[in-house]
Amino acid sequence: AKRGEGISHLVNILSKRLSLTDAEWQIGHTKIFLKRDLASKLEVLAHLRVRAAARIVGKFGRKIARERASGLLTAWGKLRVTLILKHRKIAAITKISSTFRMHKSRNSYKTTLQSAIQLQCLCRKVAACERVRILRDPYLGMTFKELDLLHKEKVARMEDAVSAKDFKNAADIENQLVPLKEVLESKRPLTRSVLEARISEVQALLDDAVSRKAFTECAPLQDKMELMVQKRADLPTIDELKEAVCLAEQDVADAAARRDFTGAASAQTALDNAHKRLEDAMRSEGTYVDIEESKESEDVDSRFQSRADLEIVITELTKNIDEAISKKEFNRATKYQAELEELESLRPTLPSLEEIETKLSGLKSEMEEAIKKKNFQKADSLHKDIDTLEETLREEQAKMASSNPEEEASGGGMPQFTNEKGEQVIFESRFRLEEEINRFKSLVQDAANSKKFKEASQCQQLHDQLEELKPLLPTEEELKSDILKTKAEMESA
Repeated sequence: AKRGEGISHLVNILSKRLSLTDAEWQIGHTKIFLKRDLASKLEVLAHLRVRAAARIVGKFGRKIARERASGLLTAWGKLRVTLILKHRKIAAITKISSTFRMHKSRNSYKTTLQSAIQLQCLCRKVAACERVRILRDPYLGMTFKELDLLHKEKVARMEDAVSAKDFKNAADIENQLVPLKEVLESKRPLTRSVLEARISEVQALLDDAVSRKAFTECAPLQDKMELMVQKRADLPTIDELKEAVCLAEQDVADAAARRDFTGAASAQTALDNAHKRLEDAMRSEGTYVDIEESKESEDVDSRFQSRADLEIVITELTKNIDEAISKKEFNRATKYQAELEELESLRPTLPSLEEIETKLSGLKSEMEEAIKKKNFQKADSLHKDIDTLEETLREEQAKMASSNPEEEASGGGMPQFTNEKGEQVIFESRFRLEEEINRFKSLVQDAANSKKFKEASQCQQLHDQLEELKPLLPTEEELKSDILKTKAEMESA
């Protein structure tokens, strides 16, 4: 368009729209001149157009904002849903895995618990069976050697209880010895002497059946006796076993002399077996003696042949101790005291007259029982032991008789006293007398506290007798005072 055509065209269009004429406006070179009414209308129209444009722009902005907000909300909602689904999935996975681990651990725990219960049941069953076995047979797993040692130990305990007057304990031990002896006899190995005793019993039954004409009983008894007779070859006697041991020892010595060490080793094995058979046979017959005990007894016998010899030496040492103490030679007294204690420890190895007599009566009763059972081999060995003991008893009595006069001469001037046990006590010093007086004081006090007034009265009488012996054994102060008095009398004379 040419210059000014665009402006005029715009003014025409505005005039048509505003129903204006050309008189209302005039176009200049640089400006458009309008009447006041038209100018106000144009301002109002411009204001309306601006407001309309503003509304349109606002609507567009709000539309854009809504679209953006809806997109953001949609994305956020989708993210939220995704996160919720992921969280639920993770929670489900965690619950499933934890449940699986729980069931796995629970099954393992149940299996372990069931196994532990079964093991406990099995252990309790084994313990109960063992307890029942011990109650039924407490000596089931023990060998004859162990049973023999246990039997000897219980017999020794019973004798100690009897000597200590503990009769209740002795009765209990005796009741325990009955089943122990039965088991010991049932496990006793078969030896020649035992076999001979059984053959004698079967022979006696056979003779009795023949005398009664019970011939139906004779045949099985005869077969039984023949079987026992056939076993004689497999069961040598003690003498034959000793000869076998001697031969085995000779074989070992010969092999060692020839430097045949292989033969010596085999011969030593044979010797050990022979020793074992001999030991089992002697233990079964009750004639086994331990080597260490025999050596110990031999050492004692080499120094003292009897209890009387030992008592004589002990008496001499006691005198030496008193003499050394009186001379205030305490080193020598200590030396004598050590020797005295060593000799007193040898007393159990050398039996006294009472012990020999007790053992002799026991051997005689055993010999009578062996004769009743027709075990003549055992009776013969017991008879030899009895002869040896009687000879020992006679020698001991002779030695004691020869030592008694010296003792009477040595203790003639000493005060004597009979204690509550009926034993004769000789007091050689005031100290020994004071000890006995104090002992009886404690006995009287204990009896009075226990309300045993009869016993307390008896002990009091014995205490009074001891008090009367005090002038016979004066103390050092009394002797000094007597010496001073005597010196004073001599000076005055």
